Amino acid sequence: SQHSRELQQLQQQGCAMVPKEQFLQLQHQLQQAERSRQRLQEELENRPSETNMPQGSHAQLLKMMEERMMDVEQKLKLVKRLLQDKVNQLKEQVS
Repeated sequence: SQHSRELQQLQQQGCAMVPKEQFLQLQHQLQQAERSRQRLQEELENRPSETNMPQGSHAQLLKMMEERMMDVEQKLKLVKRLLQDKVNQLKEQVS
Protein backbone atom coordinates (compact mmCIF):
# COMPACT_ATOMS: atom_id res chain seq x y z
CA SER A 1 0.00 0.00 0.00
CA GLN A 2 0.99 3.63 -0.23
CA HIS A 3 1.73 3.78 3.50
CA SER A 4 4.03 0.76 3.23
CA ARG A 5 5.97 2.37 0.40
CA GLU A 6 6.25 5.60 2.37
CA LEU A 7 7.46 3.67 5.41
CA GLN A 8 10.13 1.95 3.30
CA GLN A 9 11.25 5.31 1.95
CA LEU A 10 11.48 6.76 5.46
CA GLN A 11 13.42 3.69 6.60
CA GLN A 12 15.93 4.19 3.81
CA GLN A 13 16.30 7.89 4.64
CA GLY A 14 16.76 7.66 8.35
CA CYS A 15 16.90 4.16 9.72
CA ALA A 16 20.53 4.51 10.73
CA MET A 17 19.87 7.86 12.45
CA VAL A 18 16.67 7.11 14.38
CA PRO A 19 17.04 5.33 17.74
CA LYS A 20 16.01 1.75 17.09
CA GLU A 21 13.49 1.54 19.97
CA GLN A 22 11.72 4.70 18.85
CA PHE A 23 11.70 3.63 15.22
CA LEU A 24 10.29 0.22 16.12
CA GLN A 25 7.62 1.79 18.32
CA LEU A 26 6.53 4.19 15.57
CA GLN A 27 6.64 1.41 12.99
CA HIS A 28 4.45 -0.75 15.26
CA GLN A 29 1.95 2.11 15.68
CA LEU A 30 1.84 2.62 11.93
CA GLN A 31 1.29 -1.09 11.31
CA GLN A 32 -1.51 -1.21 13.90
CA ALA A 33 -3.22 1.80 12.34
CA GLU A 34 -2.86 0.29 8.86
CA ARG A 35 -4.35 -3.03 10.02
CA SER A 36 -7.19 -1.21 11.72
CA ARG A 37 -7.88 0.83 8.58
CA GLN A 38 -7.79 -2.29 6.43
CA ARG A 39 -10.10 -4.19 8.81
CA LEU A 40 -12.60 -1.32 8.80
CA GLN A 41 -12.46 -1.11 5.01
CA GLU A 42 -13.12 -4.84 4.69
CA GLU A 43 -15.91 -4.65 7.25
CA LEU A 44 -17.51 -1.83 5.30
CA GLU A 45 -17.16 -3.64 1.96
CA ASN A 46 -18.36 -7.02 3.28
CA ARG A 47 -21.35 -5.70 5.20
CA PRO A 48 -24.47 -7.19 3.66
CA SER A 49 -27.00 -4.70 2.45
CA GLU A 50 -29.60 -4.96 5.13
CA THR A 51 -32.85 -4.08 3.45
CA ASN A 52 -34.83 -4.61 6.62
CA MET A 53 -32.73 -2.03 8.47
CA PRO A 54 -34.43 1.35 8.72
CA GLN A 55 -32.85 3.88 6.37
CA GLY A 56 -31.85 6.18 9.24
CA SER A 57 -30.01 3.39 11.07
CA HIS A 58 -28.13 2.39 7.92
CA ALA A 59 -27.09 5.99 7.28
CA GLN A 60 -26.04 6.39 10.90
CA LEU A 61 -23.98 3.19 10.79
CA LEU A 62 -22.31 4.29 7.57
CA LYS A 63 -21.48 7.68 9.09
CA MET A 64 -19.94 6.01 12.16
CA MET A 65 -17.80 3.74 9.96
CA GLU A 66 -16.63 6.70 7.88
CA GLU A 67 -15.69 8.61 11.04
CA ARG A 68 -13.68 5.63 12.30
CA MET A 69 -11.90 5.38 8.95
CA MET A 70 -11.05 9.08 9.03
CA ASP A 71 -9.72 8.73 12.58
CA VAL A 72 -7.46 5.85 11.56
CA GLU A 73 -6.23 7.78 8.51
CA GLN A 74 -5.43 10.79 10.71
CA LYS A 75 -3.41 8.54 13.02
CA LEU A 76 -1.51 7.14 10.04
CA LYS A 77 -0.70 10.65 8.86
CA LEU A 78 0.43 11.65 12.35
CA VAL A 79 2.79 8.69 12.67
CA LYS A 80 4.17 9.39 9.20
CA ARG A 81 4.71 13.05 10.11
CA LEU A 82 6.42 12.07 13.39
CA LEU A 83 8.75 9.72 11.53
CA GLN A 84 9.60 12.36 8.94
CA ASP A 85 10.18 15.01 11.65
CA LYS A 86 12.52 12.65 13.48
CA VAL A 87 14.41 11.87 10.27
CA ASN A 88 14.80 15.59 9.55
CA GLN A 89 15.87 16.32 13.13
CA LEU A 90 18.50 13.62 13.08
CA LYS A 91 19.76 14.70 9.66
CA GLU A 92 20.35 18.17 11.12
CA GLN A 93 22.24 16.68 14.06
CA VAL A 94 24.48 14.69 11.73
CA SER A 95 25.19 17.71 9.49
